[in-house]
Amino acid sequence: MADGLTAMIPVNYDEAAVGPLALPPLMVGPAGGPVRTIEDRRRCQTWLRETFAATMYGAIPAPPERLEIVRRELPPEFPGVVTEEITVMLGCGGRRLSRALTLWRPQAAAPVPAVAGLAFLGAAGATHSKAVAIAAEAHVDGFESYGVRGGRPTEATRGRHAARSSIPLITGAGYALMLSGYGEWVPDHPERWREAGLWPFLEPEGRPGAISLWAWALLRVVDVLARLPEIDSRRIGLFGHSRLGKAALWAAANDERVARVLVNDAGCAGTKLSRRNYGETLAHLIARYPHWLHADCPREAASLPIDQHQLLACVAPRSLHVASASEDGWADPRGEYLALRAALPFWQLEESGLPDLPEAADAMVPGRVLRTGSVAWHLRPGPHDLTPWDWERFLFP
Repeated sequence: MADGLTAMIPVNYDEAAVGPLALPPLMVGPAGGPVRTIEDRRRCQTWLRETFAATMYGAIPAPPERLEIVRRELPPEFPGVVTEEITVMLGCGGRRLSRALTLWRPQAAAPVPAVAGLAFLGAAGATHSKAVAIAAEAHVDGFESYGVRGGRPTEATRGRHAARSSIPLITGAGYALMLSGYGEWVPDHPERWREAGLWPFLEPEGRPGAISLWAWALLRVVDVLARLPEIDSRRIGLFGHSRLGKAALWAAANDERVARVLVNDAGCAGTKLSRRNYGETLAHLIARYPHWLHADCPREAASLPIDQHQLLACVAPRSLHVASASEDGWADPRGEYLALRAALPFWQLEESGLPDLPEAADAMVPGRVLRTGSVAWHLRPGPHDLTPWDWERFLFP
């Protein structure tokens, strides 16, 4: 919802006032020719990624020069589940950075698929086990009601997001889960975000925003998972809720190692059409969180040469599941669904005869789940959140 920083910018929640919507065409390549083949699509995706980097997010920096890991098994918390702390040590230009990741994986004879994401309260927010350390040096935005003090997670935040992570449900479905705290990689603060974490470590060019740096962190998590013999490297997925859904989507669009992406309530600059005047707009987002996007990202979506259906299309032909919440008007569920529907032709190039998604009027029913080929969408009844209900739809087609 709008706060003091965005209160002076009008917010529309009236469908009748949305107005006409003209989107940049999807099936037109960078030279203006039609996108008809898989190769056309690949060239178009490259151009779209470059355009999103130049105009909205800033480019994701190059991988580190060195990456090493140290594994340490933690006391068991769930029956049949192994818990590990994995320290990843990174090197770049003589600089060093280390971060802790937490892995929960089912005991299995064969490699298992994995889902990975950044967590608002860190890995400790997902579990009541005191073996998982509180990320006391992280800086997060909000969550004071969950025990955050001065932007820092505290012991009071432990386990407060256990439902969002749903460790028993995910591991019970045969998946490993890896989490790391988003505020450990990039402080989520408009003035302090360059003071610690990835900005001083990477010294990036091109002024990428925090979303691109969080995406970089997610791709290092993919690096780690791909090294573990217990993980099936061909079945690594990323997930994210809200701003972390934006980062997961941007990371997946830039790295084909990500086999699937689960994006929940990502809204503006994520899964919602930017040109749709409903709920949060780019002007609202930039007013409150100017550090998230490229410094030159325009406040008016009409000034952009692209829109979010084209970012969703960059995931094709891999698996994409977009989730919305019926009471989350700020994120604009209809705008999220319309973006996914507009992106579908990129999957239809690969999957002959793939049915279209229905019109939005038929989709906007709380509890509705829609699937077509490798693309899925659901509308959870309720407000902005990530719940076991969402995970059941993500994991059990």
